[in-house]
Amino acid sequence: LVLDPASRRFTLADGTSGRLTPGESALVVALAAHPGQVLGRQQLLEAVARRPDEVYERVVDVHVANLRRKLGDDAGAPWLIETVPAAGYRLVASVDPKP
Repeated sequence: LVLDPASRRFTLADGTSGRLTPGESALVVALAAHPGQVLGRQQLLEAVARRPDEVYERVVDVHVANLRRKLGDDAGAPWLIETVPAAGYRLVASVDPKP
């Protein structure tokens, strides 16, 4: 996965490309900032909330589900985002350093 956070455009290794919503992009960026580390829903909510009054606990789950659908990630055998029950989510993909 290659993601341009400014344009929110992504490209997958198979050539598939598209655009993420601001929340989806913010979620990937937050997870990529801490690869391999479990981030709780509250931490991720802070990353995706555009306004404090918009925060709903399930918004993170909705963004993860949408990302999995768009990027072809399987919750049962994830290559990008792993669900850690009762804890949160973890980025399982490796992060390349910026050039």
